Amino acid sequence: MRRTIMLSVFVSVILLAPGVAQATIERIEDDGFCNPSRGYMNICTGIEPYSLLPGKTVTVTLVGGLVDLATAVEVAGPTGVSASSVGTASSRKTIRLTVTNDATPGVRTLKLRYLVEASGPDTLNLVVLLRGVISNITVPIPTEPFRSVNITIAGTNIDNPDVHIKSSGSGGVFTARVNSTTSQAVVSLQSQSLNVRMNGVLRLFDKAGGAACALDARYCYQKSSGGTDITFSVVGPNFVSFIPAGRVIEENVLTITLVLKEAAKTGGEKVFWQVTPATSFVPAVGSATTYSSSGVNSVTVPAGQTRQELRIKLDRLPAGCPSQGCVGQVQAKTQGQPEYLIQTFQMIPGTPLSPTNTPKIP
Repeated sequence: MRRTIMLSVFVSVILLAPGVAQATIERIEDDGFCNPSRGYMNICTGIEPYSLLPGKTVTVTLVGGLVDLATAVEVAGPTGVSASSVGTASSRKTIRLTVTNDATPGVRTLKLRYLVEASGPDTLNLVVLLRGVISNITVPIPTEPFRSVNITIAGTNIDNPDVHIKSSGSGGVFTARVNSTTSQAVVSLQSQSLNVRMNGVLRLFDKAGGAACALDARYCYQKSSGGTDITFSVVGPNFVSFIPAGRVIEENVLTITLVLKEAAKTGGEKVFWQVTPATSFVPAVGSATTYSSSGVNSVTVPAGQTRQELRIKLDRLPAGCPSQGCVGQVQAKTQGQPEYLIQTFQMIPGTPLSPTNTPKIP
């Protein structure tokens, strides 16, 4: 009878041992993307699988209530990943994860085992990433102003990719998406604005790694020439982006300002322009503007300048223009600009020397 009572007490002590079955992995710490100085995101809290690279060994510390009571660690899933315990501290378990060179990409499960597991072991998902190698990058040369562009990247094991915009330069804010095969990825860049140039730095990576590449370049696809950053610069032809033209009173001078997207290149930037109704205007005395009503006019914006001022005289209003005035148009484009940019202005009946209202140039 006494032996039965003592056995019952021993079993009760084991089952009620301090919360072994309640141990929980709260976060992961390492010397890379889960370094405590970075803060903790989904990738370091177990919400996303922890990323591993073929042929690499990494030491991680699992932090959580009672995880230091784990008596063994193991990895379930495809072969190629092994785990060993290297140390414990209060609520901390440090583990070495070793990945073979030929480990198949994909998910494994790390298990912390305990003497008593009322609800099973603690688990953490691991993911072995593709070790993509980038061999060549092709950047197009647009023949006209552009909002989107495709950069072609060749390599090996670069399927299942995603793209991280490390930094962007001129071209404003743009988005990037990628499609690929095992040997080629096409990164499509899209901007809301029309551009002469778009440049920046991209990283390509196995999307199974989540934010790992953005936090640590070691987890990005590597260039065969070294490094991971894909620096690109896409340059197309310059173009007229703005034509301020306010209003002009009959027999007075209309001031038109042609504004380029960026400064004219060496040798200047030729701009073609015309106003409508063309026959209502004549050259302005004393102006350097050459004007003909019978065809397209042209002017060269000097190298390094972004704007050119034109001055022509409204000689007479077009037939049928009402007493409150009528609308004219000015259109302009560069050689590489596929379509004319058009801006309207007001033509008002009046007399010579009437005040002319011209717009402010930003």
